[in-house]
Amino acid sequence: MVQNGKGENALVLSSSQTGIADDEDYLFQILPDASPSSMHAIKLLGINQIAQEAGNSSFVLNGKEHSSYSNSFMVNNQFNLTLNGISKDGSEATINFKTDADAVADNVSRLANAYNEVIKIGHSYSDAQRPNKLVSDMSSVAKDYRNELEAMGLELDADNYLHIDRNLLYDAATAEDAQDNFSILNQFKDTLNSKAAEASIDPMNYVNKIIVAYKNPGHNFATPYITSIYSGMMLDRYC
Repeated sequence: MVQNGKGENALVLSSSQTGIADDEDYLFQILPDASPSSMHAIKLLGINQIAQEAGNSSFVLNGKEHSSYSNSFMVNNQFNLTLNGISKDGSEATINFKTDADAVADNVSRLANAYNEVIKIGHSYSDAQRPNKLVSDMSSVAKDYRNELEAMGLELDADNYLHIDRNLLYDAATAEDAQDNFSILNQFKDTLNSKAAEASIDPMNYVNKIIVAYKNPGHNFATPYITSIYSGMMLDRYC
């Protein structure tokens, strides 16, 4: 859903796939059914209006033109490149290697940013949650690794956001025991992934709610909400 300056709303439908094969005319299509009301709704809502056709990325690499279904592609099966925008005519981009410390710092920054985004979502929906359970669950992982993270330059503030001291991070990345340091970081990442997977499996576990279940009289089915409220909502019509 998008909104313009006049407060008018519109629904934008887009494909996660970006490129298109030679034998394809479109990536997806929305069609009305045979009823006049459906056809009228399609036109009234503008669902049949295409703002941007699907297309492949086009680029010149070492003087030779190439195209790709995505803005990310492999070069010589070794390097993964991502196109971030359209270059000005005649301009060139030179690709160089980063130092190990710079590469590690960038990857750690992405991990910290992803964690902080989840914490931000938790804070923004705090009124609708069981007392901020999402923030509590995710930040508990960071607190378990607090000492190890601080030694690598990642500090947890009072609102459970992670902040990076790049100087300490560089020192940890270039130390003799750098491999041991970042094995801890991998454990932290894996634990975060597990917590995020749990939240996605049963998101209703994070909602401040009251559930009243009415069993079907005369049937000996167990209440569908015992295992998971989320799955119970999908199964209760059959019980």
